[in-house]
Amino acid sequence: MSLKVVSGDTFKIACTSNGQPEPTYSWSYNDKINKSQVLTVSSILNDLVATCVASNVMNETVGELREGMAQASVTINVLYPPMSPTISLQADMSNVVNVSNEITVIERQSFTLECQTISKPVSSYSWYGPFTSTSSLLPLRDITREQSGTYSCYSFNEMQRTFGTKEKGENSTSIAVHVLYAPEIGNLQPAKAIERSLLNITCPVVKGYPNAYTVFWTRKSDGQFWDGQNLLIPEISRNDTGMYTCTVNNTMMPTAGEVVYGRNNRSIELEVYYEASVSDFYVKKHYGINPVVIEENATVELRCNLASNPKPNVTIFHMSNILKRQEGTLSMSHMLKTLRCEQSGVYKCTGINAYNDLTPAEKYLTLYVRCFPRPSPHVILQTKFFLDEHDRVTISFTVIAYPIPAANDYKWRKYVGSVWIPLENNGNIIIDTSGLQTNLTIVDVGQTDFGTYRLEIQNPVGIYEQRFSVGPKVKPEPPSNFEHLENSASEESLTVQWKPGLDGGYPQTFILRYRKASEKIWNEISIEHESENTINYTLTGLASGTEYDIEIYSFNKLGQSAPTVTLRIKTQDIQRDAMTSNPSYIGIAAGSAAGLIVIIAGVVVIIVVRRRRSGNSQQSQELVRYENEDALKQKRPMSDGKNEDYEEIGPPVVQREPYERLKTNRETLHAYQDIDESEVSHGDKRPKEIHVEIGKVGKAGQIVRYVTKEAEHEEKKILAPPPRPKGKTTSNDCALTDYENLP
Repeated sequence: MSLKVVSGDTFKIACTSNGQPEPTYSWSYNDKINKSQVLTVSSILNDLVATCVASNVMNETVGELREGMAQASVTINVLYPPMSPTISLQADMSNVVNVSNEITVIERQSFTLECQTISKPVSSYSWYGPFTSTSSLLPLRDITREQSGTYSCYSFNEMQRTFGTKEKGENSTSIAVHVLYAPEIGNLQPAKAIERSLLNITCPVVKGYPNAYTVFWTRKSDGQFWDGQNLLIPEISRNDTGMYTCTVNNTMMPTAGEVVYGRNNRSIELEVYYEASVSDFYVKKHYGINPVVIEENATVELRCNLASNPKPNVTIFHMSNILKRQEGTLSMSHMLKTLRCEQSGVYKCTGINAYNDLTPAEKYLTLYVRCFPRPSPHVILQTKFFLDEHDRVTISFTVIAYPIPAANDYKWRKYVGSVWIPLENNGNIIIDTSGLQTNLTIVDVGQTDFGTYRLEIQNPVGIYEQRFSVGPKVKPEPPSNFEHLENSASEESLTVQWKPGLDGGYPQTFILRYRKASEKIWNEISIEHESENTINYTLTGLASGTEYDIEIYSFNKLGQSAPTVTLRIKTQDIQRDAMTSNPSYIGIAAGSAAGLIVIIAGVVVIIVVRRRRSGNSQQSQELVRYENEDALKQKRPMSDGKNEDYEEIGPPVVQREPYERLKTNRETLHAYQDIDESEVSHGDKRPKEIHVEIGKVGKAGQIVRYVTKEAEHEEKKILAPPPRPKGKTTSNDCALTDYENLP
């Protein structure tokens, strides 16, 4: 028979047998004999086979002594719970590794965990952890780092005693599964830096498993290596622009298999911002040449290249004049077509971006245009001088020419009698020539110094002559370029503009005259000349939609000029809707009418107009004066027919009669006007004066003949130019007249 017990049980087995006499009992097991009917087994651990022998001695009354014996065996099956399970890792059929507490595997690896134990009866199994199983096998496919953790194998059985209760046996083993994976790099943004600043970029490493890692940086352009997590450049330059890569590594040792090295990298682009600089500024086909010499009338192309990030705003200048401007470019060109002499000079290319600290980068290019001498357009040339005796005067001429004339290429002459006399330094004449400027100074002007002077300048390209006149002070010349500025007209104002004529040597004052076209009486405004080249003046308080006549003349202490042409200008009309929608216009109109009646009834009209001029000239409220103090004492008829001295009236302001006579009467011929032969008075015994027309140029660049004007009692002589002299030509093949033989 057999008997099932649970390991550790203590129990008794009794052996019984029939016999006469009563048998004796003994138990034998494991080479042990226990003479007892009852076998006590304590804390049994192993299976046991026990044999009970029952024996007696039968003594017959008659007969011999015989021994009787019987035996029986019992098999004791010891049931026991599962022992602590063992776990093995099976990476493939040939690679099985028994593991104890932990295992390491490479991420995305597939393997199987097997759980084994010893028990009676045989155990069942269950796996617990990130994955579960009801088998002794736990297959794991493409394991990920999230599936790292503790996995437990649970084994269990049920032990049913032959006699007694059922008992459950169980046991478990846990193992830590570590998934190995390479470190990674987090978000790495494109980098921007300013030149000459410190660059320090940290590579954002995300640790792998194991945590230990190494990291380094490399630059794509040249393979430069930086060891460590930080890309550190103490003083960055524009040459550091480019692609940079951060690489991170770790070492992974799996439980089953060979060492694996994990690696990841990420690249960024580094952009370096820096101020604009001009790399090249040159004339096309003349790269690297500075200065450049170009023939007049040629066409050249200026080219400017820049280095800059971000792209700059680029400007090309000639002197201080802007020739071309372009935003956001690294190169720009500009064409100079039909080069003229005045385009010689220094050209400049500038570039600026946000990192130039408001100071643009610049590069200069000097361009010389081969040309014959001529006046510099950058210097105001004065050709007429009005002087008193004993004054000191300097006649100055600034030339543009290339090649630059030498000092002995400048020749000053004076027209005396009928010939041109060369001038040299003496006690009263100082000639100072340097570079592109020559000065003729008369230290103490006398009567013999009045007259015409000629400056002759030459270079290898050609010759140029310029004439000057020195004479006594005279009345001013009329203003020129008198015009209406239409864009500034309004309902109540008009703006005119003019250029002052020569002042004759004394300060001049302008008289601006205006009146309604329907009226005969002029209103006059006095305007002082404050050295402006162009004067703007705005008349205000005018009637809307009305035509006005406006003219101007000037005077100095010696007399007045002829007036300009009379402009007829109309003020703007008042908008019709504005008049109907705004009742205040009715009152304004009525008031204006009443005011007009009062003005007409007055004996003397005084006009005070705020002066409006270009520049910062002072506003003037001066009233009109006559040409000289003597004129103030003349009597003129007033509105009541009586004569009054102006000194007795009060402020020297009067209404003037129209100056139509002055516009047409040639008796007031200006000293520098062209002379009509028929107008010369031969009997006039006024002091002798010399007057010359200066600097006019005829067609095809030919300098026109010069006209001399003696005193009006002498006959005017018009001199025809002699034949063109040899060797005196310009780059434009201009014919220059030889004046050596002028009478």
